Amino acid sequence: MESKQKTSRFRMLVEDILPGLGAQEGKIARWMLEHEDELVDTPIKDIAIICGVSQPSVVRLCKKLGCNGIKDLKILVDGMKSNSSGSTPSSFEDNDKDIFNKVFASSLESLERTFSDVTWEEVKDLSLRIINASTISVFGIGGSSLVARHLSDQLLRLGLKSMCFTDAFSIETSASNYTKDDLLIFVSRQGETYVLVEKALKAKNAEAAISVITTNAESSLYSLSDSALKVSENQYLENDKNSFSRLGEIAMIEAIYIMCAKEMGERNPSFRDNYYGLTNYRS
Repeated sequence: MESKQKTSRFRMLVEDILPGLGAQEGKIARWMLEHEDELVDTPIKDIAIICGVSQPSVVRLCKKLGCNGIKDLKILVDGMKSNSSGSTPSSFEDNDKDIFNKVFASSLESLERTFSDVTWEEVKDLSLRIINASTISVFGIGGSSLVARHLSDQLLRLGLKSMCFTDAFSIETSASNYTKDDLLIFVSRQGETYVLVEKALKAKNAEAAISVITTNAESSLYSLSDSALKVSENQYLENDKNSFSRLGEIAMIEAIYIMCAKEMGERNPSFRDNYYGLTNYRS
């Protein structure tokens, strides 16, 4: 699979509402898309003059983007621009206040970047693959095993046939007679773990479907996959990057879970009507 160019969340928000805008608000939205880098420094009166609209029209568009006005919109855009420069990792020399601030700043940045790197269509595609699969096998080793287990547990909660393999022995000895109706999902930060790549190659030869959740769009697993979700990573403590990538992975798993549940409810109204009783664990 080929990596795609990153799109800012601001651009995604504007493009999402653009088809439903009127003529005046549409002109403003298109100008903002073409001049995103200039938006923060352009006064509202200048935006109105350039677009040939009234200032209230600019404010109405801001509200449709979830902002109270142009000031909030500029804070939104400026925050995204600041995030793109990269946050500062924690270090052993930091005081407790610095650690607290850096962890939350880096956490938000990681989620923001993942949100920009992945489209809802890609998450929906994997959700449909999951629902339509005969069996679902989820793989992850080390830190990724926690995420793999969570994904598998969420699918089991929906009543789907999901199995999880989180160590080299179980992965190597797991079923190898896959068919085109089976789905294998690999959670791997770098996408190069040998035992996972070998399992993916065998599944590929059997024409099974392969999906990957990874930070590395240049990896072997990514290239072998039929669908892929790329998450962002961020420096945690010194050069450790693992922890923050988990945030994007967990967020996407929750989106996958809800999309699967919604689709299952559309296909079977009784599932929707009895969702809470069917999916919630009992002590």
